[in-house]
Amino acid sequence: MTELDLFAPGVGDWETDPLAAFEAWLAARKGRKGPAGAGLRASSASVYRAQWSAFVRYLAQPPRTQLTHVGEADISRYLAGLHLENRQQRARIRKLIERVLDEVYRAQARSGTPNPARRALVEPSCVWKDVQGNRPTPFLRADALEQLWGYMECAPMAAEHHGQWKEARDVALTAAYLGAGVKVGDSLRLTVNCIHEDLAWLDVKHPGSQYAYRAKLLRGATQVLARWLRVRAHAGTLGPLLFPGGLDGRPMHSVTALRAVRATATRAGIACEHTERLSPQTLRNTYAATLLAQGETDLALCNTLGFAELVSATRLRAAWDAWRAQPAPTP
Repeated sequence: MTELDLFAPGVGDWETDPLAAFEAWLAARKGRKGPAGAGLRASSASVYRAQWSAFVRYLAQPPRTQLTHVGEADISRYLAGLHLENRQQRARIRKLIERVLDEVYRAQARSGTPNPARRALVEPSCVWKDVQGNRPTPFLRADALEQLWGYMECAPMAAEHHGQWKEARDVALTAAYLGAGVKVGDSLRLTVNCIHEDLAWLDVKHPGSQYAYRAKLLRGATQVLARWLRVRAHAGTLGPLLFPGGLDGRPMHSVTALRAVRATATRAGIACEHTERLSPQTLRNTYAATLLAQGETDLALCNTLGFAELVSATRLRAAWDAWRAQPAPTP
């Protein structure tokens, strides 16, 4: 095999030694976190290496398939045969294959060729997703959505004692998930400076990360967050965090965020069968569904939700379409 270009393995390198070509490709990857120009963490590189090696071994089995000839069916069959990995793990493996095939296509100068790993994601059958225990992507039903918004927009907010402060914070945090679609980890790091003066946007950007996004605030969330900012200031809350764990400004734990959402839903009178599965992710999905119903494009959704890849928005739209197609639950 010819010596590999560390930054751009050629198509011949991918055909003759896909493992060595992958090592060269991996060496040029940058991590999502850390200083600019920093490479992947050793632990991440080790996981990617193991995932890619397993896929290459699969392709080497009879009938042998060249990497440059891999098709959508090959990828779907491989993912469907991973019996120890759950759906999320399979999706990560598919994502890795997609990124590598993008590089292979770049080497082939065939940028117009559909990436079979992307096709394997949006294909309706998607057998590889059918892992025992998986459930469809959840969204909040229209009646529960209306009930939750109705409660949050009218919920009393005060800070005469810690219990009132905590309830007010929980309502505001729930509104941030349902009305801005922020991720759990991001919500715990938001500061008061992340909110625009006109309360139209949340700027989500953290030191040491290459990724940032601007979340559009729905009208209901704007009202709730405005009231929370006044309560937060009146109570003398310390520190810059928008949603701290206490009056002393300490960070909140992610488990507390989940409890906050469910406690708010319970106070809103939403039936327990809904609150058992209610989570910040469910509210984030519902926020996305609200934007889709308003006619937002996949690209706009990608930017608003902070997705790194457009295909994530496409996948969420497909999940929403599938959820809407389900028969209405029996009263």
